[in-house]
Amino acid sequence: MQNKQNQSQRRPGIKVVQVDAIEQAKKIQAAIAKRAYELFERRGRACGHEVEDWEQAKGEILNNLIVGMTTCDHTMLVEMDPAAFEPGTVEVWVAPRRLTVYGRPKTKGTEAVAAGHAPAAKTVFCEIPIPTEFNPGGVTARTHGSFLEIRLPEPMHAGQARMAAAA
Repeated sequence: MQNKQNQSQRRPGIKVVQVDAIEQAKKIQAAIAKRAYELFERRGRACGHEVEDWEQAKGEILNNLIVGMTTCDHTMLVEMDPAAFEPGTVEVWVAPRRLTVYGRPKTKGTEAVAAGHAPAAKTVFCEIPIPTEFNPGGVTARTHGSFLEIRLPEPMHAGQARMAAAA
């Protein structure tokens, strides 16, 4: 039991950063463009493969990890397996109605291949659209066993705030 506690205490924390949704999209597009250009150069700068390079780059950069979502007590809980990422490199970018999990992909052995990534990708993004409004300033993230757990508190609407103040 103590060994498990020590292991969980040694895991690096998950950084939560507020990044505007438009800025998140720009950063992802820039990473895809950079990777597509690397593919273009690797091909000897041969023209006529732009769409191919872009789609390959997009496939390497964007990860469609399986994500679970539940709600409880005005909090949305998002869980996912962060095994596709190198430990200590994961960041959660938050904006109202949007999360992006960002990090370096694992590159050792078949782990990167199993996660659907070529080892050449230096960063990986997992975009998670959220169906409801939440308070980006109150988002927390932590590892819980083998899962990344992200808590999104819903903002208090005027009626809820009045009820909470009256209680």
